[in-house]
Amino acid sequence: MCRRNTPDPLLSIVSREEFTLLRNMRTGVEPLSTWVNFKERGPFEPVGQLDTLIVGDLPKFTVAYRDRADIAAQKTAVLNADIGLNFLAGFFSVVGLPALTKLKTRIAGMHKAHLRIRIDGVQECSVDLGKIGQVLGSTRIGPEQGKLITDGRTIAFASAVLTARSVSVQTVTQAGADLELGADVVAVADLKTGASAKSESSSEVSFTGTTPVTLGVRLYELVVDAERRALRFNRAPGWDVLSEEAKAVSRPDALYIDGIGDDLDLIADL
Repeated sequence: MCRRNTPDPLLSIVSREEFTLLRNMRTGVEPLSTWVNFKERGPFEPVGQLDTLIVGDLPKFTVAYRDRADIAAQKTAVLNADIGLNFLAGFFSVVGLPALTKLKTRIAGMHKAHLRIRIDGVQECSVDLGKIGQVLGSTRIGPEQGKLITDGRTIAFASAVLTARSVSVQTVTQAGADLELGADVVAVADLKTGASAKSESSSEVSFTGTTPVTLGVRLYELVVDAERRALRFNRAPGWDVLSEEAKAVSRPDALYIDGIGDDLDLIADL
């Protein structure tokens, strides 16, 4: 369990009654279709982060809600801040295992930042990029073929690693937040290998250098509903391509929310 001795008031987003309900959601519940409703807080900006996700461990999920006087008026400024060079450069860092990547995703205002990743100059690749969707869709992937990765909104099972000369990330205002390379494929990059970054425009940053990129099939998808002030995890279609052995090691045991209180962190069993 993640505990904080002094809870941040920004994270106090569910009531004590909901705590009790969630604490009892350990058995006999279909949590993947169960909404966790937040306490009414007025205008807000949701901020999500999946942290220290390691094979065999529990994901710790942190959500903060910050009050905003006028979401619509602030939307452009928030998005511009989110897609700045420093913020995007902070997306990429390795945690735990070499193939495991942590990517922080900020979701601004009533919209979510839709992230697209473009990989150029592929030098080595264990899967044909042009056919990766079909490969993942027709191949049973076992636990020996990859590791769990996350892009901040989805949990993926890494199935291929390539080396690229440059990676570009573009932010678009959309109804989702993803790193896309095919319908059910997630790509994340480790840019701690001498890669340099430069801003191509107000909405795109290009990282050049020899950059390892990990490809994975999506297993779970985090859905943040601003209108309903709720979040949930959905099982993604990529789950079906895993072997039973891979499913056994890829299924998170629980979803946690950190910093709300000292006696309860469990939000939903997955």
